[in-house]
Amino acid sequence: MTNQKDILSGYRNDISKYAGTDKMLVKSVFDAIPGQLSKQDKRFILASIEKNASRRKYGAPTQWLVDAGMAYYSFNVGSFELPFPSNENLKLYKLFFVDNGLMCAMMLDNIQAKVLTGDIFVNEGALAENYLAGELIKHGIFLNYYDRKSKHELDFIFPEGNKISIIEVKSGKDYKKHSSLDMAQKLFADKIGRRIVISGNNMETENGILYLPFYMSMFIRREV
Repeated sequence: MTNQKDILSGYRNDISKYAGTDKMLVKSVFDAIPGQLSKQDKRFILASIEKNASRRKYGAPTQWLVDAGMAYYSFNVGSFELPFPSNENLKLYKLFFVDNGLMCAMMLDNIQAKVLTGDIFVNEGALAENYLAGELIKHGIFLNYYDRKSKHELDFIFPEGNKISIIEVKSGKDYKKHSSLDMAQKLFADKIGRRIVISGNNMETENGILYLPFYMSMFIRREV
């Protein structure tokens, strides 16, 4: 944990050195990421950093973190249609951290011990969803989530051919309860490609849904 704290100090030093006049704003966004992901909806809310905070003020500092490879955007898509850029809402987004281990060090003390004993869903599954975001990015899959008027949020969606594939992150024994995924199937069946649920359980297929354990997310590739 000491080494992780040292790395985080190095990140903050780099921000101070290279982020120019925005360095304090960049640090504020950087330090806010774990707390924002620990919320149930995980959406990044600027007002939690500063009252009346605006995208105009914090947009460039946030983009600095993304350009520096410290964070990843996942933009909201409010319409289940391709192409995503035409339907993205750049004002609504999640911000994922580049490294799960370092995010542990930024969260509660001794959280690493919980993770190592298998409790990967601490803090509303922040670590689980953040881990998957990193895996998808590594495999060339851009991050988007679906949420229309705060109803039926889908954790990750991505285009495959002319279809939209869905990945949901689930915890515990109720991983087969996925109302948002089921609703999407009812509403958009002809538009959906693959339906994947990532959990701490074994691999299986049921009712057209592919269930994968977390470690198998390394094999997810976008099909052409």
